[in-house]
Amino acid sequence: MEVTNRKHRFLEISVVLLSTCLIHVSGDCAGLVSTLIADYNSYKTVTTDDYPSPYANHLTCEWKIDSGLPGDKVAISFLAFNLETSFDKLKVYDGDSASSSLRSTYTGSLDDTFYISTGQYLFLRFTTDFSVTWSGFKIQYITIKGSILKPTCADTITLDESSAGIEHQYALHTFSSPITSLFCEWTINSAANAQFSINIVYTDFDDFSTYTCDHTTEFGLSVWEDSVIKYQLCDFLPDSLVSMYASGGHTNKVKFRTPTINGVDRGFIITLKYIGTTAVPSSAIPTVASLSSVCGSQTNPTRLTVDNVTEQFVVSPGYPGQYSNNLDCWWILTSSTGIRIRPYHIFIEASDSLTIYDGPTSGYVSLAYFYGTYSSHLSTYLSTGSSVTFNFRTDGSTTDTGFSIGCIGSLPVIPSCAPSGFVLLNATSTEKTLQSHAGYGSIDYMDDLES
Repeated sequence: MEVTNRKHRFLEISVVLLSTCLIHVSGDCAGLVSTLIADYNSYKTVTTDDYPSPYANHLTCEWKIDSGLPGDKVAISFLAFNLETSFDKLKVYDGDSASSSLRSTYTGSLDDTFYISTGQYLFLRFTTDFSVTWSGFKIQYITIKGSILKPTCADTITLDESSAGIEHQYALHTFSSPITSLFCEWTINSAANAQFSINIVYTDFDDFSTYTCDHTTEFGLSVWEDSVIKYQLCDFLPDSLVSMYASGGHTNKVKFRTPTINGVDRGFIITLKYIGTTAVPSSAIPTVASLSSVCGSQTNPTRLTVDNVTEQFVVSPGYPGQYSNNLDCWWILTSSTGIRIRPYHIFIEASDSLTIYDGPTSGYVSLAYFYGTYSSHLSTYLSTGSSVTFNFRTDGSTTDTGFSIGCIGSLPVIPSCAPSGFVLLNATSTEKTLQSHAGYGSIDYMDDLES
């Protein structure tokens, strides 16, 4: 694990894998134009160099974002944007170079900014002057297919052999304009013995997690099978493709409900793909990642149960938007076995911190401690017991996009204590742990041991 404190002068591409790839690219200011290829079935991000640490002076950074095909477009939205007002600027051109039509010039601090190209390319040009630097920007981008479908609210979508193997994008009928309806519902029809996939690949709506978010309110984006919610998203996408399979033998619905209309947010993009009538093996069905950003207190922590099937994500409140100042958030995760912890993204201001304790309270040993911005190739951690505790603290100034950490059940490795002879441990590419004794973290070791 390495805290990234130095300036990079090259194109940094980091890949995080779950069921798809999400790619982050930091600034290339070596005088060359960086070409970024957008995807239609997952979003990517581009940031200023060494974000969220302050960018350098005297920069000229340029990126050309390619949707992939002449009939497709590029959409960008700002997850975080903080530049020195008037002197440091990001210019967005509607084309493949700085000689294309200039659409907007951005400076200062912004949020909820969204733009779609008129053609295949968008060109970004970031310049800074000789003094005063801020934390920079983090921008999300995705391909908008020319074939994107925009059903109206209450429409029925039919999937059959005519679209076999083709993954189509779907969005609200108002996309790319702001949401105008408080509630929309689509019904997805297919043959009773048919299988199809539903993937949530992009969202642009407020964090509804402060509201009651369940099957009664239906806030956010939800996928239903008959009268049961298969998945409900009330804030931001985790750093993975949210993917699930469905059967035409059920009543399948996609619903979107917002408690308010702010005149800015545009909703979401999903993809649907007809698989066919051949049963999909259960081992091939991706599990849906559960997500928690609820900030519990030390006396009343947010409690989560982890199993060995579905990866549970703990994210900072508001992720991937900016978290708030003066937070003291606590989560306790419990499993019937051990817990494997995989950090995906960590963008924390240097005076803020995330601590992971190897047990159900902060009195246990610390498994990991994070502050600042870390490289994407982070170590995984394995608990020595059945619980871990997360504590996220922020100070009174300067925030960032926070963290996304996956947790899944995993058996800890506890070698037997052998008074005579020895226990042979084979190291592999899979991380293992060595404990002093069975029950470490909850009971003391015994007297007169020799291991």
